[in-house]
Amino acid sequence: MRPITARLAVIGLASVLFVGCADPFGPGGDAFTPEGVAGVYTLILMNGQPLPVAGVTAGSISLQADGTYTVSVTMNGVVRPDTGTFALVEPDTIHFTSHEFGEVPSATKHGNRLTFRMVPSLEEALRGRGTSTSVWEK
Repeated sequence: MRPITARLAVIGLASVLFVGCADPFGPGGDAFTPEGVAGVYTLILMNGQPLPVAGVTAGSISLQADGTYTVSVTMNGVVRPDTGTFALVEPDTIHFTSHEFGEVPSATKHGNRLTFRMVPSLEEALRGRGTSTSVWEK
C-alpha cells in the first residue's frame, strides 16, 4: 500500500474501533435518552461568569422523562417561566420547543451540564449584541 492509503486504512480502522467501543452513556454516566437526561439543572454561568450577571440572579430547568420541560429564570427580580417539549438528537444535542415562543435555542449535553448558545439575529448583531452562552448543571 502507498503511505497515504495505509494511513487512511489505519484511521478507518481506528474510527470503527472507537465507535464500537464508545460508551453509550457518554461522559457523566447518564444515558442519552429522555430518562437519562431527566432531572433539574441549575443555571451556573452566563457568558463564562457566575451569577448574578446582567440582572439574572437564578435559573433552573427541569427535564422530564416524558419529553417535557419547565424552566424559570429570575431577571431583574421577575421570575420568567416557560414550558414546552424537547427532543434528543444524537450525539449530544437537545432541541427545545416552547409552548409560548415556538423553537428556542438548542443545548448540548456534556456530563451533567447543558450548554445553550444563543446567536443573535442580524438586526441584533448590527446593534452590537454578540453570541451568549449559558451553562446549567444537574
